[in-house]
This record gives sequence, structure tokens and C-alpha cells, in this order.
Amino acid sequence: MLLQQQKIQFSEFSRLYDVIVTKENLLRKINELIDFGFIYNELLDKYCQDNGRAAESPVRMFKYLLLKTIFTVSEVSIKSGLHKEQMIFQETEYYRDKARHRYKIEAKNSELKNVHGYGRGIDGMEMQGALAIFTVNLKGIIKLAI
Repeated sequence: MLLQQQKIQFSEFSRLYDVIVTKENLLRKINELIDFGFIYNELLDKYCQDNGRAAESPVRMFKYLLLKTIFTVSEVSIKSGLHKEQMIFQETEYYRDKARHRYKIEAKNSELKNVHGYGRGIDGMEMQGALAIFTVNLKGIIKLAI
């Protein structure tokens, strides 16, 4: 379902736009000179009008691609402080030690999901999950006892 924005919603900070972005800015000129409404008309027959959830704004998606093309930015090159902290953490010996044992946890999670059906549906999930976890633990105890 393709919905067209009917009303412009301004942020309380929209007044800063005129202060921060100069009149000569390329993006401001593009925004003022190009009516992106044609995108809706081009895509109108690609979406069902009365069924499904609302699509992301194709104008916004087009503008994202335009920005990416103009500034040659990739998702990889944009890293927040959190990503940088995570990358630094992944270089530590503590992380490397824990990562060496991760395959064991992933194998158990896979067994719970695929063999015991823990990942299928919401009905009976609690009982099924409790029984599956019990079964996996019992198998581990039996292996240790043998």
C-alpha cells in the first residue's frame, strides 16, 4: 500500500534549518528545484491500493539513494560511537576468549530450535521450551555420566 504524505510535519527544531544550511547548499537547491512527487506517480501501479501495510516513502528512499550517490557514502563508512566501542571491545583478549567458546552455545541453540522445535510458532512455546531445555540438559548429564 502506497501512501502519499498529505501534511508536512515540522519538528520544533525546523527553524535551525535556515540557520545551519546556507542558501547556496547543493541539497537545499535540489530540494527547492525538484518536485519529487513524480516518484509517487511512477510507482502507483506497483503497489496494491487497499491491501498490505503501508510502504516506506519512495520519495524518502529515492532521496537516500541520491545522497548516497552525491556523497559516495556507504553504510560501512558511517560508524557511531557505539560501533567504534564495539570494534575496540572485539580486539580485547577477553572477547577473543569468549568467542572461542561461542560455537558450543550456538550448537545448543541450533539444537533447541531445529531438533526440539523451540523456534516454531507461539502456541505451546513455554511448555515446549521447558521440555526442550530439560531434554538438552538431560542429554548433557548423560554424556557426562558415561
